[in-house]
Amino acid sequence: MATTLPFTYDRDRGVLTGHLARNNDQWRRPVLGEAMVIMRGPDSYISPSWYPSTAEHGRVVPTWNYLTAHVYGALTVHDDLHWLEGQVRRLTELHEADRSAPWSPDDAPEGFISGQLRAIVGIEVARRSAAPPGPEVSTHSGSPQSRLVAGGPNPRPR
Repeated sequence: MATTLPFTYDRDRGVLTGHLARNNDQWRRPVLGEAMVIMRGPDSYISPSWYPSTAEHGRVVPTWNYLTAHVYGALTVHDDLHWLEGQVRRLTELHEADRSAPWSPDDAPEGFISGQLRAIVGIEVARRSAAPPGPEVSTHSGSPQSRLVAGGPNPRPR
């Protein structure tokens, strides 16, 4: 089974932490082996027009460059409100940090957040190993990296 979840990483403890809805029954299922977390990095469309070989022979196609890593480790479920509040605060702080007026759980009405915490369960994956990142660059010869660094075409944000 798989679910897309946001995680935070605790470097001191070597664990990824996240949460999911209590009504998602995945957290109740027995753990079979280790958990695998797929970490997705930057990705971008690469146009054939960025390759010198397009003008030379035209035998090129678009590609997609991306970066991923697989993290493996033991899964622990947390059903403690104090643990959950800490995880939600860390996740919120991470994603609100760049905002001019960051939102905080403290901005919500009293008692609201504690009610919402009862609707989630925490998960923690103790990192045992991480597989090397997935493909970083395309396999085309004459790759566009030098053109991109030199101010070539900019990928459109998705």
